[in-house]
Amino acid sequence: MRVALITEFFAPHLGGQEFRFNSFANALARQGVDVDVYTIDYTGKLPKHERAQKFDIYRHVTIKGYSSGTKRSIKNTFAYSLACENLIDSIHGSYDKIIVNQMPVMHLLYIKPYGNVVIDWCEYWPNGLKHLLLNRAIKRFRNGICVSSYILDKLKTVNPDGNFRLFYTPIEAARYKTGKRKGYSRIFYLGRLAEHKNVINLVRAVIAANENSKEKFSLTIAGEGPLIGAIKLASRNHRYIKILGRISDKDKIRLFKQSDIFAIPSTREGMPNTVLEAIASGLPILTVKSDMNNAASFVEENGIGVVAGGPNQSDIRKALSAFNLSTVVKMRKNEMKLARHIDSKAAAERLLEIVKIGE
Repeated sequence: MRVALITEFFAPHLGGQEFRFNSFANALARQGVDVDVYTIDYTGKLPKHERAQKFDIYRHVTIKGYSSGTKRSIKNTFAYSLACENLIDSIHGSYDKIIVNQMPVMHLLYIKPYGNVVIDWCEYWPNGLKHLLLNRAIKRFRNGICVSSYILDKLKTVNPDGNFRLFYTPIEAARYKTGKRKGYSRIFYLGRLAEHKNVINLVRAVIAANENSKEKFSLTIAGEGPLIGAIKLASRNHRYIKILGRISDKDKIRLFKQSDIFAIPSTREGMPNTVLEAIASGLPILTVKSDMNNAASFVEENGIGVVAGGPNQSDIRKALSAFNLSTVVKMRKNEMKLARHIDSKAAAERLLEIVKIGE
């Protein structure tokens, strides 16, 4: 069986898209599938073809300075869309399945909905121009997979005739597993330090909570982004807040194991890989209610954390007070049940079944 994976970003770029599609490639390759990844050369210097572990990477288009990962110019998005259209027209007869990343959405209005094309849906936008474009794209494609039950429900509503399946990003759960935790005060944030991640309000909420409670929270922040300077300024003179910048995979896993709560206070999220890593680590999750934060409904439905009433400092501080020994024990038990579904060993077999959608 031959499968092509098409994603705008891939290694050496770091992010959620890359993590998910790298997991796809490895999971399928372990099942004996011939896998090729097609992506962008966003620097103008990356090799057009290279072998990575058990699959090949082809950089089918060069768009230098394509994106920072959060903002894409209309010109560059249009160039990528046309490149994807041409690519799929030329390769659709050579692969049993072609799995295409939802982002940046515009390309889904150009590529033809061949029967072997499967869209991987990672976000849903409930309003605005993006909402209209997204719904149009959803109606064009019958076959799809998605990262959460929330998005699955939206896909089925927009396109009732579609064949959509839920598939969590595979995680090597055994690497994250740790022993029992007794506390709920060590908070860990991992992600990009951008405006929609809402980290500054998390910092301010932790400071406020420590001023009004005997329970002293600590906060460790890992990641890079344009707001790192502002976040450092907001946390200045508070020794219980540490800002680490980019960290290694080894340090990431160590911090998941050493923490008590994983915070993801974003106003916009699909189904972040970090949430799945937190589940594998047995970390209850703190997130916020927002129209575009799909992670909030997932956390609430599965009883694996606390959802703040809103993204502001006051709501996050109140949510912190909801954590206690009794609640975190229940949340961790619920996470143990979910961890079985995201473990990479079982996920590899399920993904192989899923790519046969429509056969």
